[in-house]
Amino acid sequence: MTPLGPDKLPELTSHLKSVTQPKHAQPPKPGSKRTEPLGPPSDQIELSPEATERQRIQVAISRLPDVREERIERLRQALDSGQYHIESEQIADALIRDTFLNTPPA
Repeated sequence: MTPLGPDKLPELTSHLKSVTQPKHAQPPKPGSKRTEPLGPPSDQIELSPEATERQRIQVAISRLPDVREERIERLRQALDSGQYHIESEQIADALIRDTFLNTPPA
């Protein structure tokens, strides 16, 4: 390999510029608008109406609180006052349906 002297530096610099710049790219003239893309082409996606609706619903659900405090408080008050009675048969039926049959309660 032959060492490069200082006289080869301009030639090497010119070669590097030609390799790293696309052939069609030219610097824009002052006052002109650039019409070429600045980077690599980007992918685009178009969602179906169903996917758009599903996405909207997911966003709405994510904004809901994890715990509905007002409902818990109403149930707590009903239990404390004796107005809410838990039917053990209904709970057992719901557990069996959910666990074994995976069907909604009747």
